Amino acid sequence: MGIIRRHPVLFAVLGFLIITLPDAINNWFSLAERFNGAEGIRWLPILTDWVFPMLGLVLLIVIIRQVGKVKPTITFENETPPWLKQVLEDDKSNIGSRIYSRDYMWDFKKLSEPDPYIDLTFTLINASIFAINIQGLTGRLLVEKHECAQPAELISIKCLSHGEHRGIRIRQRLTNDMAALIINRRDLIPQSKMDLAKKGRIEISLRDCHLSISPEIDNELPKTIPLTIGGDYEVEIS
Repeated sequence: MGIIRRHPVLFAVLGFLIITLPDAINNWFSLAERFNGAEGIRWLPILTDWVFPMLGLVLLIVIIRQVGKVKPTITFENETPPWLKQVLEDDKSNIGSRIYSRDYMWDFKKLSEPDPYIDLTFTLINASIFAINIQGLTGRLLVEKHECAQPAELISIKCLSHGEHRGIRIRQRLTNDMAALIINRRDLIPQSKMDLAKKGRIEISLRDCHLSISPEIDNELPKTIPLTIGGDYEVEIS
């Protein structure tokens, strides 16, 4: 049966010929009879009407069944392409440089109340090929080069898939002295050009604040990586 699977068209043609051959031969002899006036060869009815057609039909059925059992061969690439391996290695080694932050929005809250704080919202973009988990936040904001007394807080913990971007919000609680400094800068009555440049603005640094991220890499244990979320900014006081 293997030869039929390998050459189905050939055996289909053969089956068709077996079915039609008797009538074709009879027709040829009938045509010769007309030209030569000779009496044509008569085929036995059982051979021409039953044996050859049945043989051809059986052969066609066998061909159809054999061809139906043939399944396409599917091959899979077991080897990862070299260029993809290089991308994987580059991202694993430099994942911190594949994650970007932008669109900083500062919101000063309850400055005149007992528990003042700053809410910072920014967009985090995951441009690496791995999903990342944001596990926490370490460090403190610097306000006018003065370190805040309490660590900054991550309001929500998120997971970012490859190519995804989301809003991240952190909160920095302030001492009353820092809140008073911000209020004074907001309500400053300028007495000089320097005062005019400072009015309504405050310097805030994010250099000591780091997100703790963990990339999801197959067949590797989770590894926590610190990610700096920003630099030094001159912020307008709202």
